[in-house]
Amino acid sequence: MKGCFHQFVFFPWNQDLFGFFDLFTDAYRLKNRLSGLEEMAFMGPASEKDCIARLAFQFYPKGMGFLNKHRDPVNYHQLVVPIFIMSQKGKEFHKGGLYVESKKGERVFLDDVSDVGDVLYFKADLVHGVEKIDPGSNEDWLDFQGRWMGLLAVNKLNFNDSVQDSQDLEA
Repeated sequence: MKGCFHQFVFFPWNQDLFGFFDLFTDAYRLKNRLSGLEEMAFMGPASEKDCIARLAFQFYPKGMGFLNKHRDPVNYHQLVVPIFIMSQKGKEFHKGGLYVESKKGERVFLDDVSDVGDVLYFKADLVHGVEKIDPGSNEDWLDFQGRWMGLLAVNKLNFNDSVQDSQDLEA
């Protein structure tokens, strides 16, 4: 999958100095309930199964940040993906952003209908991506101007062959 973004990832098996998993427990509980799972599934330091919760903060820099359109894997571990909005379109960035694709192939930009602090839940197998943030802007990988988001995912562990990887839809 092609993309350009910083990603800061946390797992329950790591020391949680910032208390992120405590902070986002309710969002994961709802995610698990929507997926037909026990509320605290995959949240322990050692996963009860072959998947684990993953909290990722992603930053898409102005002028170059993007993520190809794709579908996330859907299986017993997740039916929905929660996204935590951390930047406001029109303030931190002006063009591009997170989109889902309609059945007609039209892009619906979720940043246009959300605000900082919102948690959006969408079907993991919807075609989605991040259109380039403020194309034409000066590219500066380290100035941290652009789009921030949090991703509350559940991912398969290496030995898990029952869950497919994300499906990239662009070459």
